[in-house]
Amino acid sequence: MAERGWITQENAWQRIADAWPEHLPVQPVVNLLGFDALLPLESRILNAAAVTQNTLALPLPQGECQRTTAINEEQEILSAALWSRDILSTTPDASIGIIVPNLGQIRDKIERIFGEVFEPLAGMPDQPRRTPPFNFSAGTPLGSTPLIHCALNLLGLNRSQQELEPLCDLLLSPFFGNSDSERLFRSSLVQRLRDSGQFFISSSDLRYHATKLGEQWQQRGLPDDSSGVRLLNALNQFYEDRRHQPARGSALQWSQWFAEQLAQLGWPGERRPDSQEYQQLNQWYRLLEQFATLDSNHTGQNELLSAQQALTRLFRQASKTPFQAQTPDSPIQILGALEGDGLHFDYCWMTGLHHRQWPPAPAPNPFLPINMQRELQMPHASAEREFQYA
Repeated sequence: MAERGWITQENAWQRIADAWPEHLPVQPVVNLLGFDALLPLESRILNAAAVTQNTLALPLPQGECQRTTAINEEQEILSAALWSRDILSTTPDASIGIIVPNLGQIRDKIERIFGEVFEPLAGMPDQPRRTPPFNFSAGTPLGSTPLIHCALNLLGLNRSQQELEPLCDLLLSPFFGNSDSERLFRSSLVQRLRDSGQFFISSSDLRYHATKLGEQWQQRGLPDDSSGVRLLNALNQFYEDRRHQPARGSALQWSQWFAEQLAQLGWPGERRPDSQEYQQLNQWYRLLEQFATLDSNHTGQNELLSAQQALTRLFRQASKTPFQAQTPDSPIQILGALEGDGLHFDYCWMTGLHHRQWPPAPAPNPFLPINMQRELQMPHASAEREFQYA
């Protein structure tokens, strides 16, 4: 950086702070709006830039506040969902905020409970997916969405052995090949695998059981569409091609290979994807493009990966990539404490205000002296600081 004459962003802020009053005129007043907390460097700049700092507060309408209790977290979420539904039934145009301080930890639970309240039939396989009237500010890992989770498990067939239960879930997934027409065959195959008493299923065992079961079904005169012929052909072709895959390859080569394998196994299934699944598909293809750019290492040469290394990196990348569906404006917004700060709602429910969670427990940085963090009132440094911030 010295050779190039570069500075860091922090150095740039330092230079700006040093610019008053020699190079920049001092202002009589600076108005601040929407600052939760000022960093020391920001405070130094504002102190140098203006004689007076004026913190503005927007006029807030007077609201009515009520306190309620619940026996546990799940009961409170259910109460908030039922409360929201009752409001929308009488006031459809109302805006409702559900503030959850620990939203990142319990997002799945909230989505499940709100889904059961607003779309009680959504879990039925013959029900089309509808856009729910609630929206989350926090995304979910792309790798945990059902469509992409199935893709990762299909690529996991490259391993020599599979755990029984994940393999059974994969065989019954609607995103794997012709699952609708082969539903009965696959259910019988899952039962046969479980009856084998093995906790791990090898690729040869999987093909053996599928072949034997397919022969039994064909002897009964069942059509090929429902007797697992296409599933067995896809598995045989997949494992045959796997024998010819390279021992090592670049990230670009593996991304192309994985895309071909998924197409060979019939992913993402025979039914038309809905809006959210279509968005997940597009993000998956972008993820593969990003994965292909991991070719060059620090020496500028292509790094060669084994299949296992490539899969591990792809799995990790999918788990760290957030997915946030693009949905129409929803009357119910479910947000974290920071995201909800400053927003106005007709009705608002703030969950989790119990002594174990609010204010949050202090969590000082383990790599910095604790006394220094407390003196400077750094984030999460002490219980007093967390209480004041809350």
